[in-house]
Amino acid sequence: MNESAIEEEFGEELIDDCLYEAPYVTERFWLVGVGGTSVAIVSFIENAFVFYMLMKRKTHRASPNLYLGLLAFFDMFMAGAYIPLMSLNLFADYFQSLPLLTAWYHYMIPLITVSHIAMTSSTFLIMAATVERYASTVKPHTKTSKFLTRNRVGISVFAVLMGFFTKLTMAFEITWSYDPKCEGLMTQWKIGVSDIALNEAYATYWKVAFRNVATVLFPFFVLLILNIRIIFAYKKTDFHYLSVQKLSEAKRKQRVRAATRALLLVVFTYLMSNCLNVLITIGEHFHPDYLANELRVFYIFSVDVVSLLTIFAGVLRLPIYVSCQSSLRREFAVQIRKWIAFWTFGNYKHSKINQSETGRTCFTDDMELADGDANGGGQYANLLMALGTALLHETPSNTRMDSSTGDSPGDRMIRTASSDRHSCSEEMV
Repeated sequence: MNESAIEEEFGEELIDDCLYEAPYVTERFWLVGVGGTSVAIVSFIENAFVFYMLMKRKTHRASPNLYLGLLAFFDMFMAGAYIPLMSLNLFADYFQSLPLLTAWYHYMIPLITVSHIAMTSSTFLIMAATVERYASTVKPHTKTSKFLTRNRVGISVFAVLMGFFTKLTMAFEITWSYDPKCEGLMTQWKIGVSDIALNEAYATYWKVAFRNVATVLFPFFVLLILNIRIIFAYKKTDFHYLSVQKLSEAKRKQRVRAATRALLLVVFTYLMSNCLNVLITIGEHFHPDYLANELRVFYIFSVDVVSLLTIFAGVLRLPIYVSCQSSLRREFAVQIRKWIAFWTFGNYKHSKINQSETGRTCFTDDMELADGDANGGGQYANLLMALGTALLHETPSNTRMDSSTGDSPGDRMIRTASSDRHSCSEEMV
C-alpha cells in the first residue's frame, strides 16, 4: 500500500502515522552498519579463541582464568548479537527493506533479552574476579581470600543466575504489533511498551531503584574503586603475596611493572566503554526531556557509540592478555602455530610441532598455573591478568527511553531498537 492508497482509504490525517524517515541514517549506517559490524566480527573471533584456550585445560579452569574464559564466552555472544540487533536494524532503514525489518521484529525480543542477560552476567563475573583479586592482593591468606579461591565455580554460577533473574523481565516489557493501515510500508510494524513496564511502581522500584543501580551504576563505581586500591597496594614495598612465591627481586619488579601496565590498560578500556553509558543513564533519570529534545543529535549518536564501545572493549582484551602475560602469550602463539602447521603441512608435521615445541611450553605454563593456584591465587603476573579482564559494562543499545518509564541504557534497546522509528518509552553486555 502506497501513500496515495493510504490517503484514499484512511484519510490524509493518517498519512503521518505511516510515514517514517530514520534520523541520520547515512551517518549511522557507516558508524553502526560498517564500523560496528567490522568490530563485532573481530571481537567474536578473538573471544572465541580466548574461550577455547582458557577452557580446554583443567589448569585454567581451576584458576582465576575461569572467570576470563566465561567472560570471553559472553563477549563472544554479545559480539554475535550486535550484528542482528544493531547492524541489521540499520541495514533495514538504510535500504528500506521491509522483509529485513519484518525478520528483525520477529527475533528482536528474545535476542535482546538473552544478550542483556549475557551482559549483566559478564558484569557480575567481572565483579567476582575483581573481588577475589582484591582479597588476594590486599588481604592474602584470610578466610575470605581462601573462600573466594575455593568456590570459583559456585560464584560463577551465582553471577550468571543474577544476570538471568535481573534481566529476564525485559522479555515482558516490550510488545510489537501489525498495523494494517500501513501495510507495505516500513511502519507496518509498531513497537510499544507493555502494561507492566508502564506500571509506575514497577518502573520506579524494579527498573530504576534496583535494576539500573545494581547492573550499571553500582558495578561501575565498585570496580573503579577496587582497581585503584589494588594498584596502590602493589606499589607498597612489602609485597606479601610476592614474597610467598619466593620471586627474585628482578623478577618481582618486572611483574609489578607488567601488572601495573595491565591494570592501567584494563581500567582505561573499562572507563572508555562505560563512562558515557553512566552519564547517559544519569541524564535519562534526571533530565530525560532535555536529553531527548535539546540534545537529540548527541543522544541519538551516543547510544550507538556506547554499544560500539562495549564491543570494542571486547576486542582489546586479547591484546591486553598477550602483551602483559608472557605465559599466555607463549601458549596462544604455540596454538596458532599448531593450527597454521596443520592447515599448511598436514597432520604429520603438525604432530612433530606438537611434540617438540608445544609439549615443553605448555608443561612450563601448567606448572606456573598449578603452582600459583595452590598458593591461593596464582603468581603475580597471572593474578593481574585475571584481574585485567575484570571490567565490563552493561551496554546500551541503539534505542531511546521514554521519560515516563525511567528506563536505563539497557532498556534503551528494548524501547527503540529500531532507532527513532517507533518512539515509545523504554531501555536495553
